[in-house]
Amino acid sequence: IFDRMRAERQRQAAEIRAEGTGAANSIRANADREVTVIKAEATGESERTRGTGDAERNRIFAEAFGQDPNFFAFYRSMQAYEGALKPGDTRLLLSPDSQFFEYFNSAFGRAAQETPAQPPSPADKPEAPAEGAGLPEQGAGGESALPAGRDEAAGESLAPAPQSP
Repeated sequence: IFDRMRAERQRQAAEIRAEGTGAANSIRANADREVTVIKAEATGESERTRGTGDAERNRIFAEAFGQDPNFFAFYRSMQAYEGALKPGDTRLLLSPDSQFFEYFNSAFGRAAQETPAQPPSPADKPEAPAEGAGLPEQGAGGESALPAGRDEAAGESLAPAPQSP
């Protein structure tokens, strides 16, 4: 009788364990399904938000490009340098004359290379005043208006000051 009661209790325990395992698997499956749905919704929302942000960024870049194309080209080149020349073992086999290095060769990049700077055209020479017309004592900024090399008070001619290059 004792063995039969033990066997009956073991069978009941096994049934209860099986029901518990089935319920646990059902709960896990429902939770996994809910997790998948929530993650999919969150991913979709994040992609929509990212798309909106990217569209706004592109609109701002387009607006900035319209205002100053040279600055925009410079900015994009700096971004390319930052991406390509990261610390570590970065090796590039490019000609130093390549367009990638345009801002390394000149502070103004391609624009400076395409249109070389022209020296300013000299101003028209003023005509010398007529004899006896006299020179003004002082210019508008308070500086002497006398020709370089002349000290009228001392009645002597001075050597001109050296010009810096």
